[in-house]
Amino acid sequence: MPTLNFPKQQLEYQIKFSSRRKTIGIAVDKEHGLVVTAPTGTSPDVVQGLVSEKMDWIKKSLDKVDQILPPANKKFFVSGERLLYLGRSYRLEVIRKESKRIRFRFYHGRFIVEYPREVEYDSSRVRRHVVRWYREKALEKLSQRVTFYAAKVGKVPEDVRVRDFKSRWGSCQVDGALDFNWRIIMAPMSIVDYLVVHELVHLIHRGHSRRYWSRLSAILLDHKRRKDWLRINGATLSF
Repeated sequence: MPTLNFPKQQLEYQIKFSSRRKTIGIAVDKEHGLVVTAPTGTSPDVVQGLVSEKMDWIKKSLDKVDQILPPANKKFFVSGERLLYLGRSYRLEVIRKESKRIRFRFYHGRFIVEYPREVEYDSSRVRRHVVRWYREKALEKLSQRVTFYAAKVGKVPEDVRVRDFKSRWGSCQVDGALDFNWRIIMAPMSIVDYLVVHELVHLIHRGHSRRYWSRLSAILLDHKRRKDWLRINGATLSF
């Protein structure tokens, strides 16, 4: 495996060849490290030369990747676990009751799971109820914030929806609808607002052009700080 030599450090990286590639691409992520994708037939010496030229960018990208926090531990939805909601951590309490259905609610600063006493506890069933509650709250809160910021952006979406995205936080559709990852409701409200404004501005500027960032900055001066928070903490917003 080829290496890239930093001061006091050697970094191994992968090279992947693809017939679909027309140019050499360099990517850095938490799971795979440094990966270079090149057109089939590209000389390894050419790849090494480009990687060396991009050393400063690669070092900065690796430093950013190192900041990213690991994913949250899997939840089993038992008493004592804690769940995030709007940036705060709340204790979960499971109560066995004489009832025929599962109920999940937020009450006096705690999450409560009411579970039938005579039924064997099934964490997967509880998770479905928890996710349903989070999705409902996410849609409610996101709709409110979209209405608030749409007046500032000057554009109203056709619809606001919550989705179960795996690798994105939001999306602006060509039909003018905005889709949001329901997990964002675990983040602080300032981060929810950032995502809302980010997608609203896409109704005017589809890509991330200079005009896009200028419009976003006019509404959220500290959008870079909020974006960094989501980049670093995003994986923790899960269960």
